[in-house]
Amino acid sequence: MNAEQQIWGEIYRIVAETRSEEPKMKKTIYTNNLFISQVKGGILSMDCESLKNPTLLLLYLLQHKPFDGKGDKHHTWTYWYKKRKLIIASVGIEKMSLDLGVSERTTRRWVKQLSQDGLIITLKSGLENLYVLGIVEGRNERFLYCGEVKPDEVKRVIGVKVDPS
Repeated sequence: MNAEQQIWGEIYRIVAETRSEEPKMKKTIYTNNLFISQVKGGILSMDCESLKNPTLLLLYLLQHKPFDGKGDKHHTWTYWYKKRKLIIASVGIEKMSLDLGVSERTTRRWVKQLSQDGLIITLKSGLENLYVLGIVEGRNERFLYCGEVKPDEVKRVIGVKVDPS
């Protein structure tokens, strides 16, 4: 860990200690060689009611996109990103709700809205959901929310039959 990472880690620790409400779950810090991305850092740590909408959930899911070295039970980097060429976020409803400070019902409603708008595609893995954010083409990532790729293109990559209309 370099000096900049240590400084940011210390800043995040101090901010966490000064919050009036203790978090129910331990915060996760993901490192990727040059920077630290804390799940509750930045815009997600702001207590603004105007930010509590499906867009906040989309930003949260983007923070959970796979990166080299990310280890999780759904193998979002090794299997989904490298092999299947899909950008997948894998986070449980309970954790998302806790991190975003909203009810599980609200989180489910936001997931449904993002899916209906074609900004994410929800897949099932056993009893849990995986959220498709885009596809990988060569060295480029193409995201649904940017309009760089259409939901039907992603469904073809996934292997879901798409109505040709």
